[in-house]
Amino acid sequence: MHLDFQYVEKEPCESCIPELLNTYFAYLREAIAERQIDVDYQALEAEWRSLFPIAWVDFYRFLDGWMPDHWKINRYTRHLSRRVLKDLS
Repeated sequence: MHLDFQYVEKEPCESCIPELLNTYFAYLREAIAERQIDVDYQALEAEWRSLFPIAWVDFYRFLDGWMPDHWKINRYTRHLSRRVLKDLS
């Protein structure tokens, strides 16, 4: 599994997220199995996937303070931010 982030375009971010998350969790599952860590992997993955939008919005908060014109501050990031804030209220 390898994704070349050099070619991830600005706006199709939303379409890339499922593949990126699937890759991340595949590596995580493999690492947990190799290390024989006793954890309910399905519960862990479900919880972490549900927290991804909050983590992304926290990353947005960092980027907005550090480099407000960063290319990762895009339509997807702003939309997700509004959705997370609405869900939290």
